[in-house]
Amino acid sequence: SFMKHFALNDQETKRTEMLCTWTNEQAMREIYLKPFEMSVKEGGAQAVMSAFNYIGNTYAGGNNVLLNTVLRDEWGFKGFVISDAFAVQSLENHGFAADNADAAQRGLQAGVTMDMASNTYLRQLPALVKAGKVAMRTVDDAVREVLSVKLRMGLFEQPYGAPERKAAVFNDPAHRAATR
Repeated sequence: SFMKHFALNDQETKRTEMLCTWTNEQAMREIYLKPFEMSVKEGGAQAVMSAFNYIGNTYAGGNNVLLNTVLRDEWGFKGFVISDAFAVQSLENHGFAADNADAAQRGLQAGVTMDMASNTYLRQLPALVKAGKVAMRTVDDAVREVLSVKLRMGLFEQPYGAPERKAAVFNDPAHRAATR
């Protein structure tokens, strides 16, 4: 299962325009986060889409405490986190990053495995790794998260898509071995 939008995304209107949701930790844990926690612990959620809104004055899609401490460490989440469309790239527009490279670094450090509909990570990661700003281990962990979910779901054995693509790419034993 794939759960979204994590978390406190209570409205769609202006949600990408610094919509701030104010609450306290008790209300968050007892009301707002409970369905997400149940999705992870009882439902076996494999993926999470972060939200555009802010929790207080912290962008939900760049919230290290939410995406790493609560989701992964406390709840034991083993899947991957994808941003909502262009959300990591938009960290710059929201004042959380100086530029796209800084946005990619902050997104990964906050626990966002991939940036949906954007090539921010693809364009920025090689230079960030080379400069020592992002550890290769962080990139490896992100790739491992995505591939592990695909393996657990059997997508390399019985993938979706065009038949010629299945035979040519996904069902190739060498491809599956390299993925593992």
